[in-house]
Amino acid sequence: MTTDLTPYQRRALVLISKHGRGNPIIGKNIAINIGLKDRDTGKEGADMRSVIHALRMKGYPICGTGEGYYYAGSQTELFQYIESLGGRIAKQQEALDALKKSFPNIARVFSDDPMDERPIMMLKNGDPMVWSVKGSEGRRHEVVRMHGFYTCTCESFKYSNKRTCKHTEAVEKEVKTTAEAKAAEAQKTLL
Repeated sequence: MTTDLTPYQRRALVLISKHGRGNPIIGKNIAINIGLKDRDTGKEGADMRSVIHALRMKGYPICGTGEGYYYAGSQTELFQYIESLGGRIAKQQEALDALKKSFPNIARVFSDDPMDERPIMMLKNGDPMVWSVKGSEGRRHEVVRMHGFYTCTCESFKYSNKRTCKHTEAVEKEVKTTAEAKAAEAQKTLL
């Protein structure tokens, strides 16, 4: 099973397997002992966590606590760690879900630059996207599309029961029109 490991992974596995739940080893000591501290990247902590992650993905029962990492000595220890990790993941998911809803609460200063009309943020897959939209009174608002839902920083959106406003509707219409035009162009290309 250890033949598919990198040298860092192999050294980390040997080291961690000597540590049980009662005597975990801290990440800094793992990084030092497997040779990550000898490099000049300054990223030994992140690199060490990547090594641990890779080992877990390859099926090694490496557990961790606030006191360090250890190799599970029994199914009970592994189950307890999985339960603990699941609880932490659930809390992170709650935070992620709440943050996705927090876009309207961002206070942002906008310039009078006409380039602010373009999307100001876009991830590789096209979601989320953020548009800076000029309101009727000249103030700027951010319209955000994430996972197909639109939010806006304007007061109307904030207090709307329908969770919509004229800014989100305008952007949504623009996105739909652009998508339809692209689809029609692609269809012409296929014919």
